[in-house]
Amino acid sequence: MNTDVVIGIGGDSDIDDLAPRLGELLDVRFEERESGQYGGGSYYRARPDGDEELRLYRNFDPIDGTSLEAEEYAALLRLLFTERDPDRLAEGIASALGHGADVVRRRT
Repeated sequence: MNTDVVIGIGGDSDIDDLAPRLGELLDVRFEERESGQYGGGSYYRARPDGDEELRLYRNFDPIDGTSLEAEEYAALLRLLFTERDPDRLAEGIASALGHGADVVRRRT
């Protein structure tokens, strides 16, 4: 099990557009949430079964105005307590969206 995985998603897509597309691809339902931690205040969260949690947020730190991860990613998808294979997931996202998608952080 991977306890914390972050996948960077390239392109210029906004998370408001990405959430329904990723939800369909991953078979989850993202709900919009508000937080001061995730890139400008809003992010999307899905809680499918068990302990798994998915968070989709902008690759932007509202405090200092910099990217949270490498600048080529517009959005970040964080998976907590997941059984999903992060590399296969990134490949599937890249293929479905037509943008680059890479695992940028992984903790087991």
